[in-house]
This record gives sequence, structure tokens and C-alpha cells, in this order.
Amino acid sequence: METRAQEQKKMEEMLRQLVKESTTRQDQAIQELRERQHMDIEELGGVHISLSARFGSDLFDDPMAELKGLRQIGSVLEYQDKFDALLNRVELSEEYAVNCFISGLKDEIQVPIRMFQPRTLQRALSLAKLQEVAIEGHTQLEYLGHIISQEGVAMDKQKVEAILKWPQLVSVKELRGFLGLARYYRRFVKNLGKISKPLHEMLGKGGFKWTEASLQALRQLKVAVATAPVLALPDFSAEFIVETDASGVGVGAVLLQKGRPIAFMSKPLSPRNQQLSTYEREMLAIVIAIQKWQPYLIGRHFKVKTDHQSLKYLLEQRVSMPSHQKWISKLMGYDYELVYKNGRENVVADALSRAPSLQAISAIHTNLREQIKLSWNQDERIKKILAYKQRGGHSWSHYTWTQGLLRRKAKLVATAKSNGLVTTLQLLEWIATVHSLLPLNSL
Repeated sequence: METRAQEQKKMEEMLRQLVKESTTRQDQAIQELRERQHMDIEELGGVHISLSARFGSDLFDDPMAELKGLRQIGSVLEYQDKFDALLNRVELSEEYAVNCFISGLKDEIQVPIRMFQPRTLQRALSLAKLQEVAIEGHTQLEYLGHIISQEGVAMDKQKVEAILKWPQLVSVKELRGFLGLARYYRRFVKNLGKISKPLHEMLGKGGFKWTEASLQALRQLKVAVATAPVLALPDFSAEFIVETDASGVGVGAVLLQKGRPIAFMSKPLSPRNQQLSTYEREMLAIVIAIQKWQPYLIGRHFKVKTDHQSLKYLLEQRVSMPSHQKWISKLMGYDYELVYKNGRENVVADALSRAPSLQAISAIHTNLREQIKLSWNQDERIKKILAYKQRGGHSWSHYTWTQGLLRRKAKLVATAKSNGLVTTLQLLEWIATVHSLLPLNSL
């Protein structure tokens, strides 16, 4: 029979054996796991190679890593295209997306932009484009067939050359295309409607026949396009001047600033208005011109020059006729001063008023759209929709994000904090759409 000491010794031996076995099993388990891990990695690498060979490597791209590592190599627009393509595949806050966009720009563009601390991608992109132009030393920009420079707005020389070298017109379709291109630049050509009238008559059924009058009109139109003036860009810190005149067949006006034309306007009178007195036609010319250029004139002092001396005292005279009351009521809210100008000096407006069928000629370059864009940052709901649409989201189906503009049912979105610019911008878009033959999504 074993003694108590022997039993205790035997138990200690058994415990030592158990501890040794457990340690061995643990080491074996760790070694097995380590070997298994290497096997899994090798097998996963083989699977990755097989899938890449069959389906391509795009399935395993990391757009977030690519977005962080994206760098500008070419122009800002090329960089923007690549950035937008990657941004649509990830979910980022506006602030983080702006930082990623700026970080990828060239150093000479990136450093000045950070000084402005842009809060939106649209703002950062605009600053990048401006800085790129400044670095490259460009003195002019091409936009929708126009050349914009410090001197003003001019026609694109390539488009002018295309009009001058247009091949012989042998069908109504070709003539319509030629007139469409010429009409696109009507804001630069005085009396375009009068010059091209014989050509428009050829568009009628059975009217396509070249005559001496139509050939002469074609030559005059090409000369007028080749010698078109450079229109001045509006300076909203300077005073605007409106010169008006009326004849028996129409009214005409020119918007001036610092002695340079910004826009021309001419409108034929209806048979009823042709029967009005000279005083009434001159008054009507003032009303039409001011309403036409409301975006330029509203909210600031301007002068109206007319060659009818009695109109100088328009606001001091007693108004008794209903038509006069109606016209004057349309001028309420404008801060203007009527100035008499001798008819011999008012040459441009006088000539425009005597063009029987001249179409309106307008220049619509303003910064109102930029003000509307800035107002988006003040509306939390619009900011949310804007960020979502920029990422390519499909909710809020009434809203679309195209060419850097947020629209709702094809109309530009303006918030309640747009400072009363909604109506003005709608008017500008109507002018650009109807009178310039431009689709709404190209504005």
C-alpha cells in the first residue's frame, strides 16, 4: 500500500506531464495556424490572379486610394474629369472632397487656391481655372463662340471665317444653316434683320431663287459680320446710359457705358402703335428699353437720353391719358434721370428705330449666375441635394446636375436667399434660349 508521500509524488508527476503535453499542443496549434495562414494567403493570391485574368483588375480597384493619389498632369479640366469619375464611386463629405481636389492640383495652382479657402467643389474648380489662365498668361477666353478679353466681347475669328468662306448656297436647308449661324451673332451686327430680309424671303415655299437683291444682301451680310464691333462688358460699378429714339415704324435703343456700346435693341411697332403721336412713341421707346435691360438697370442710378425735349419733364407733367399712366407705372422703382440729346447726336438709336424688321440684339454677360451659385451654400437643403447630385445619386429626380449647374425641372435653382435675383436670372435665360437659339442645358 502506497504511503501518503508516494501518492503526492505520483500526483506531482502527473501534473508535470499534463503541463508538458498542454504546452506541446499549444506550440503545435500555433505552428499549424501559422502554416495554415501561409497556405490561405498563397491560395488567395492564386484566386486573385485567376479572377484578374478572367474578369480584369477593375473589380479589385480601390477608388478611395486612387482619389487620394490622383495628381494633375494635364489641364484642370482633364484633372476634373478623372476626379469626378472617382468621386462618384465613394461617399465623401463636401469638405473632405474639396481637400482631396485641391491636394491633387499642381503646386503653382494649389497654393494660391488654399488662400481663398473654398468651401465647395464648384468654387475650388472655378478658382483653379482662373489660376491656370493666369499662369499660362492667357489674355482672352473662348466661350460659346465668343472671345472674351479685357477689351470686351468679340466674335470668334474661326466662326467669322466660316461665314466669309461659306460655300455656294444651293438649297433652302443650306441657306437656313447659314442664316442661323449669322443670327447667332446678331448682337454684334447692326441692322441684321434689315440686311438679311431678302435672304429670309427665299426660305418661303418656292422662293429659293437668287436675284440681284438677294446676292447683294449676302455680300452685305458678310461685310457686316467681318466688321462687327467689340461689345464692352458691363461694369456694375459705373453708370449706365440708355439712348432711345422712335420713328414711324419702330423704336430703337443702345445701352452704353463709358461711351462704349454694351447692347443694341430695335423693335418694330405694331400698326396700332404706329398711329401714336411722336411724344407717345418716344415715351414707349423709353419704357421698352428700360424693361429690356432690367437686369442691368434695376437697383442703380442711370441716365436716359432722348431727342424729344418735352420728355425731359415727364415726371413733372400732369398725366391724364390711361396709356401714359400705364407706361409710367412700369417705370416705378427705377432710379433714372431723363436727359435731352439732340437728334443729330443720337445717331445709333435713331438708325435702329428706322429698321422696319430688325430683330432685338442683346448682350447678356453678367455675374448673376455666380451670385445664385453662392446662395446655394446658405441653404442647408440645397447643399444636401447638391452634394448628393454631384456624387451621381438618383433620388430627387426633379433635380439635375449638368455642366456645373443645379436645375429643377430644367430651371436653374435659386434659393430664398438669392437677394431677389430669381426673376432677373429667369429673364436672362429666356433671352439666351429664345434669342440666341441655345438649348437650356448649354447656358
